[in-house]
Amino acid sequence: MTLVAKSRIARLLASLILSVLLFSCSDPNQEQRQLKKISGATMGTFYNISLVGFDGDEQLLKQAVDEELARINGLMSTYDSNSEISQINKSASGQWLSISEEMVFVMSYALKVFELSGGQYDISVGPLVNLWGFGPSRGDKAPSDEEINQALARIGSDQLELDEANLKLRKKKDLYLDLSSLAKGYAVDVISSLLEKKFGVSNSLVDIGGEVKARGLNASGGPWRIGIETPSLTQNQSHTIVHLSNVSVATSGDYRNFYWDNGQRFSHIIDPKTGRPIKHQLASVTVIDESTMKADALATAFLAMGENKALAIANEKGIPVFMISHDGESLRVSQSNYFEKYLKVGESK
Repeated sequence: MTLVAKSRIARLLASLILSVLLFSCSDPNQEQRQLKKISGATMGTFYNISLVGFDGDEQLLKQAVDEELARINGLMSTYDSNSEISQINKSASGQWLSISEEMVFVMSYALKVFELSGGQYDISVGPLVNLWGFGPSRGDKAPSDEEINQALARIGSDQLELDEANLKLRKKKDLYLDLSSLAKGYAVDVISSLLEKKFGVSNSLVDIGGEVKARGLNASGGPWRIGIETPSLTQNQSHTIVHLSNVSVATSGDYRNFYWDNGQRFSHIIDPKTGRPIKHQLASVTVIDESTMKADALATAFLAMGENKALAIANEKGIPVFMISHDGESLRVSQSNYFEKYLKVGESK
């Protein structure tokens, strides 16, 4: 499971399913003057940035964005053999490695979500994802019990030691780490901060492969409107609209990345404890947080946990979560106690 595979295949975590909806101004010409957009490619997917009230050099801004995204990809892409995460994966177990402050920051949160989820969110699950055919090489056949057990022997974020104070990491056993479930979210946070600090843009929307951060207000002076897609293989429409300002949103779903083998449906979301795909009816999870990185990781974790466990933790921890589950031929919606305000105009943070 890699940064590029996650978004190139557009199935691995299926969190690339948020569509952006902008309020229209009463004067279309006014909106055109206020709203500017730039886009490009990164991490095997695309980014789209909407800027309100920016009168500077768009090419200079885009160049800065592209350079920063290339730098982050150089830290966290497993497709880059020289990246920092690739060097970590190549390192021998038991060896302390000096790592960057950014890597410590991202790894630290990944380990927190590992604990929060009871081990069902695990950045070392890559060998199992690949074994079940959801990695770079697409498969359509379930592995044997022996193959699963062999892969399970290489799994376990509890086998990572992180020395945050001294910026060091050690693997207690041979692990293959993949940050694709939160690296795009981290990149969104970095770019959003760059726009404000370097270019003075206080109203913007940054979207990298479906992970979105809304800062300030849109061109009509209201919260940004984001559509949560209906879980469907045939439809491409918004199920629910959220209204956001100065928060982020990420969605993870399992309805676009699966296969059938001998009459059984196998999801790309693998339970690191059993080594097998999840079997519950949860189709998609949307999380809102001030940090896109956190929303990104939590959406993946909650999808792996299932509706009941995820909802209980979200309510306990005060996390805004919106879930869509299969219920026979129809869909069922559930949400935490903290999500409702984002469904109403003018009540976002």
